[in-house]
Amino acid sequence: MKHDSDSSIQEQTNRALNRQTATLPTATRQRLADARQRALRAGRKPWYWQPQFATACSVLVLTLVWWQLPDTTHIEEQQLVSQHNEDAIDAFTYLTTLDETEQDIVADLEFAMWLSQQSELDHDLPERG
Repeated sequence: MKHDSDSSIQEQTNRALNRQTATLPTATRQRLADARQRALRAGRKPWYWQPQFATACSVLVLTLVWWQLPDTTHIEEQQLVSQHNEDAIDAFTYLTTLDETEQDIVADLEFAMWLSQQSELDHDLPERG
């Protein structure tokens, strides 16, 4: 019941205001229309508060952050190369401390390893016949 009385009061008020507005001079009505339009525009959110703009900004920020993250596979490869280089330097340093007899033994061992690899390769080859 209260809702019906509220709507009827609102309708009566609208009719009374419309009748009064019709009796106003044209310049006053124009100023009222302009003021109404300014009020409606002021109630709108600016373009940068629109949801589409906020979404686009979020995607842009996330993309930039993701792009700046370090590439962990590249870092791991660098660490492996660095470790290999350190091992090679250690082996070279060790070899320089050997006397001539020890160097001959190492050379003989290297030759023996090479021979064993060659014999393995020879066994793996198909026989010609």
